[in-house]
Amino acid sequence: MSIKKTLKKSFTEKEALAKAIKWCSVQERCIHDTKQKLKMWDIDNALRDKIIKKLVNDQLVDDSKFAHAFTSGKFRINQWGRVKIAYELQNRNLSKTIVSKAINAINLADYDQVIERLTKRKAEEVREKDPETKKRKILFWLISKGFEPELILPKLKNIK
Repeated sequence: MSIKKTLKKSFTEKEALAKAIKWCSVQERCIHDTKQKLKMWDIDNALRDKIIKKLVNDQLVDDSKFAHAFTSGKFRINQWGRVKIAYELQNRNLSKTIVSKAINAINLADYDQVIERLTKRKAEEVREKDPETKKRKILFWLISKGFEPELILPKLKNIK
């Protein structure tokens, strides 16, 4: 077993800003995640605030753009529901207005199709003879993915 030494490098203001710009240019970032990353790099509070202000002014960090990109990605790629997406956005200290705008940007027809597709897929996977137990397992799985029970239940009526 090897022991790794962790040497904390202290950054100058210029180096910290350059590193933060590079990190933010990879994908959309929110203020909360950027603060956490700067804290992880052991950047002191005053410099952290200065860097955040610069990144926001340069539009490299934007909570609204982040919320829309996050919502789109989690819905399209991970197939998360609105509840789970909203929860994750709120954990990043985004305002309720930003969260609701991002959540409302999800196309309702696409959302309904995803619920339908996931319900059918899970129905094929669940090996349960009792139809009520099978429906309950599918329901709980979809709820854990962040979909609303009132939208799931009508889809379960056709499951046998």
